[in-house]
Amino acid sequence: MKESAVEKKWQTGRAKVEYMKEFPGMLAPDARTDSGETHTIREGITLHIYDDGAFAFSPDLRNDPAMLGQSLLAARDLLGSAHADAYTKLDALIEEDDRMKRLARREKLLSAIANNIAEMPELREEIPALLNKVEREGPGCDVTSIMNADDD
Repeated sequence: MKESAVEKKWQTGRAKVEYMKEFPGMLAPDARTDSGETHTIREGITLHIYDDGAFAFSPDLRNDPAMLGQSLLAARDLLGSAHADAYTKLDALIEEDDRMKRLARREKLLSAIANNIAEMPELREEIPALLNKVEREGPGCDVTSIMNADDD
């Protein structure tokens, strides 16, 4: 059986998070006693950059993947020259994760249609009508007007 996009998305997301947690040069905040440069990345998050290119976030962000990712990206200007290859790999992982997220959403939408079309044959008319309406009015348009009046 072919691996689903949802499963692939989970795998790419996990690979991205694991890479961020092991980002080259990143240390635990208490791993070094020398001071290095200190920068505030965002409220409550400090970046310590050491002379050898190693760095640490304080507090430790390795258990908060969303904040770690945001902080790594926010610190790119400060860390990018010393860790260019690591950022290139992170960018590729983020791009692949975003691509798989989009693919997984498409798979879920198409699966929902396929799984419900037999019980709701009106979808055969409503889906093209919806697509036409979105084309005319844009995303987020009111969908209730395209639903069959029999459903009231």
